[in-house]
Amino acid sequence: MNWETIAKVLSKELPSEERRKMEGVTRENESDEKILNEIMQWWPKQLSKNSIHLSDKEKESAWKEIHSEIDKTTIRQIPLKKWALRIAASLSLILVGYLMWPSNQKVVTTTGQKSEIILTDGSTVFLNHSSVLKYKKSFGEDSREIQLEGEAFFEVKKKPELPFVINTGGTSVSVLGTSFNVHSRKKNSVIEVTVVTGKVRFNGAGKEEIILPGEMGIYDRSTGQLIKVSLDEFNTMAWHSRKLEFESTAFDQIEKTLEKVFDIEIIVTNPDIYNCNVTSVIQFDDPEEVLEILGLTMGFDYEINERKIQISGDGCH
Repeated sequence: MNWETIAKVLSKELPSEERRKMEGVTRENESDEKILNEIMQWWPKQLSKNSIHLSDKEKESAWKEIHSEIDKTTIRQIPLKKWALRIAASLSLILVGYLMWPSNQKVVTTTGQKSEIILTDGSTVFLNHSSVLKYKKSFGEDSREIQLEGEAFFEVKKKPELPFVINTGGTSVSVLGTSFNVHSRKKNSVIEVTVVTGKVRFNGAGKEEIILPGEMGIYDRSTGQLIKVSLDEFNTMAWHSRKLEFESTAFDQIEKTLEKVFDIEIIVTNPDIYNCNVTSVIQFDDPEEVLEILGLTMGFDYEINERKIQISGDGCH
């Protein structure tokens, strides 16, 4: 399905002949037809609800923005009805967002989704699941400042005259050129900054720490405490490196690590499994590969139900 054409249909910019041709092609594909019908029913209600009134010039600019965003979007396989509504919702939100924040860019990832963003200064952001990244369209011109909610790994290009600043959860991380990870989720009280190369300045509640490679800065939002610790957890950035390292690690810690890395819930039916320790290095592309290796190593079976993993068996070969 051509989403640029859908955008023209919604904006009443598609010529009648082209629309008839599109409808004919869509009727040949039942799933496309259902998606189109969902969008066409949902869109007018959303426009009415948001009371959007645009001049011709504003319409043209807004739809260019929508076309651009649609071209950049990767569509993932999700249930049909939810997919259709999400497309319609995203079209609406792009338009409303354009009107309210015309100078901002926004990248959003959902559950199980990741995104790679190359910024205009050449820096790269790897956005983890369930995260939001915001920055001005003028990013890199007179400043390099962004907002983050969630988790991301940054590879920042050196530009001494323009420090790279990340604002998140009442803290700021300032760098010149380095690679590091920022973990800042609303459901957690702590914000973590882990440095791989270079160094970063971590500010929170009027306090400051310089974080070097192999160190982690931790800010507790509930207490206002900012500390720096040596990194002894191998898997802080496993979501990005796609490598898990366990060294005589008990399964209760492995469970916490897997839940954090893969955004899943693990249910263990036999408590004896928690008595098992594992030493292993696992390269992976998806959680099932990790579960397969751990299952063979530790002697458990697993069952996947969406984002819940049930683990059973005697454990500990």
